[in-house]
Amino acid sequence: MRIVGTAFVAGTISVTFLLAPGGWIAAGTEQSAEVEKPTLPTRDEVWSAYSHFCDFQGIKVENVDGEKIGTVNDLIIELRSGMPQYVIVRSGRFVVGHRRSVIVPISAIALRTAKAGIAAVDITRGQWKYAPEFSRKDLEWIGRPEKARQIARFYGRAEEAPGLAKSNAQTRRSDLSPAGRVAEQTSRPNQRGGYQLASELIGYEVIARQQLEVGRISDFLVDAAEMTPAFAIVSASRPTSTSFAVPVQMLRSLPGNRVAISANREDFKHARAFREGETSAGRQSDEIYRYER
Repeated sequence: MRIVGTAFVAGTISVTFLLAPGGWIAAGTEQSAEVEKPTLPTRDEVWSAYSHFCDFQGIKVENVDGEKIGTVNDLIIELRSGMPQYVIVRSGRFVVGHRRSVIVPISAIALRTAKAGIAAVDITRGQWKYAPEFSRKDLEWIGRPEKARQIARFYGRAEEAPGLAKSNAQTRRSDLSPAGRVAEQTSRPNQRGGYQLASELIGYEVIARQQLEVGRISDFLVDAAEMTPAFAIVSASRPTSTSFAVPVQMLRSLPGNRVAISANREDFKHARAFREGETSAGRQSDEIYRYER
């Protein structure tokens, strides 16, 4: 029996895949490769709880043919909403001396598959060569609607049959520079500054009301299947050594590698337990949880 799944990107496009016992079948064909491929699980099979950013950072990423195309390098989170938006994939060397960082919408990548420790993107190797690149300076532009549309449009076509890949790649080149980077716009960059790399936020000091030093961010909990806001894991300062799961949208950037949270000592003292086995349904986006892994 085949299972048809759809992952929505940017609210306007979808990535369609067919699952079969032997692996993926490209949409619009009846052919599957003989190699073992990373089959995407159903939501109920695997996505029963949040995933730790530190657990999937560095895992291998495979394409539709089961070939390695890179490793998960980072995660882009929009602080105002708390939503994880993009995964940064460190790709292989297509040009001597140049190692690419590719930006992928989080809903276009399966961070968990039937192959343990393997993420997957429904894309061919040929299409991957033209995937939009990312650099640190792109964070100030990433919130612009035109930028999001360019990225979404690329991955919206990535699921088409391999026979159409060549024509699609030629079409995409009008939106991408020769290196594959999303074309810069003439408009001014995003002034909200709400997009941050998860790896850079780890280690930030968390300050509550009355200058209470809560601890430091040590990890993030992400539920990409339900597309819900992420939680920051805050490891409290000694002597308590307690950890808390804090909704990312409760955090605000401060100078000097710090973030502020609109909460007081009592909010942390009476925090209820965050149970890892629970789904994201019913989680409160403005509640602090006591966390134990």
